[in-house]
Amino acid sequence: MALAEAFPAVEYERRRAEALALLAELQVSAVIDAAPGGRVLPQRPAQHGAFVFTALVLDTRSQTATLVARKMEAATAAQQSDGCAFAGYRDG
Repeated sequence: MALAEAFPAVEYERRRAEALALLAELQVSAVIDAAPGGRVLPQRPAQHGAFVFTALVLDTRSQTATLVARKMEAATAAQQSDGCAFAGYRDG
């Protein structure tokens, strides 16, 4: 399921712009959203590993948010997090 199907692109762009505006107002260049369910942006893939670290990095210096998750979630992230870079880490 692509992000566009699950979450309207217009809403994603609105939330992203809102988050970037807040970062600029606070004079912060990046935010790491590690909250379950993703409060900043809806870029969390549906995964069974809710017990492991997953985060979204939104950096004002980049056009693309970065999803940080277990390396084994790469295929899921590619399907469910359109337009988002992926940084996977290995277990152990």
